[in-house]
Amino acid sequence: MKKFVISILLICICLLILKCNFKIDKPVVSIEKIEEFNKYKSSFENVNNKILSINGDNVEEKAILNEENKERKIFTIEHNKEANNVIGILRIKDDYVEDVLNELNQINDYLKNDFEFIEFSTDRISYEGNGNHIIVYSQSGKIPNYYFYKDDTTKFTVYDLGDKWYLLINDIR
Repeated sequence: MKKFVISILLICICLLILKCNFKIDKPVVSIEKIEEFNKYKSSFENVNNKILSINGDNVEEKAILNEENKERKIFTIEHNKEANNVIGILRIKDDYVEDVLNELNQINDYLKNDFEFIEFSTDRISYEGNGNHIIVYSQSGKIPNYYFYKDDTTKFTVYDLGDKWYLLINDIR
């Protein structure tokens, strides 16, 4: 009887552990990832402020519209490949981004030279490249529920970096 009770107890503990590991409505918290991000957080926030203040006077082209006809802007990062640094953002006038070039280069360092574009949509500003991770600022604080775009089936893990910032890591790579 004692072995039976211990077996049942072990099964319950295992089920509880499994349930905790597969809970997807809360992001993973990693102290190391938070500490690393915090070194670059002010650079991201300065660029965010610049992106949020963009208007028709600063942009050279109209915004791209997504399937739902909501505004979705994608700004491609300009690189000097020889010097391995960021020199601007396509579609935004040079004099407008001049004061955040240092921050853009800091973000490029954080993303390990895989910083290709910034995407701005209704509730989200994403800093992306061709790699397996994205930094997302959620204006509402909601946990990101897609990787690249709505209805995207890419599986990913979300790390909560604090203050509405999230790290999304593609689970495929």
